[in-house]
Amino acid sequence: MPCDTFLWDCELPERTTAALGAHKPKAQLHISSEATGQETFYIPIAVARKLISAQKKNEINPQSRAEVLYEFGRISESCAFLRLTKMIDRRDYSVKEASDKLRLDGYSQKSIEHAIARAVECNFLNDQRFADIFIRSKIYMGWGKLRIERELLCKGIEANHVDGWPEKFFEEQSEADRAYDFICTKFIPEKNAYQKFMRKLVSRGFSYKASSDAVKRYLQD
Repeated sequence: MPCDTFLWDCELPERTTAALGAHKPKAQLHISSEATGQETFYIPIAVARKLISAQKKNEINPQSRAEVLYEFGRISESCAFLRLTKMIDRRDYSVKEASDKLRLDGYSQKSIEHAIARAVECNFLNDQRFADIFIRSKIYMGWGKLRIERELLCKGIEANHVDGWPEKFFEEQSEADRAYDFICTKFIPEKNAYQKFMRKLVSRGFSYKASSDAVKRYLQD
């Protein structure tokens, strides 16, 4: 791909490398010119393959560093959005989760923001919808209010920004009643029953007072 003193190419990682380690392997984009010398950019494998394919088919023919980076940016945005749609086909994501996933794949912040904005505009990503489904599923699993709030925050969503939180989800049943319903499905330990039930409920996100009321009621019953 020479043009006077300008060269560029993409290098894919070896297959053995791709299978090792917790971090996803990256391809390398090499650019060499008199003005900037030799540069290496670590890029997502999917983007590198697209660049190689487009060059072989004569769909792109960059003649400068700026043109290479332009084609890289354009293809990167397209690949990031495609990757995001495939992720969403498998399950719903919060905006933060999706962004973190694309970042681990090696996409630039600009490509991530472009993909996320398109997905939000198309309603592929919707934090309100995600939070509604997440909350209901965790309540069904016996999680308490505090744990749900903590886990939502880890996913980039503040519970007090969720429509109807918490009244809409817990309806008229008190937290203590929900804690009581949960431990009613458990056998009473022979030793330290109160302490063990308290640890179990608090770890699930029930408040100390609600947990204590529920355990005392269960043991008395």
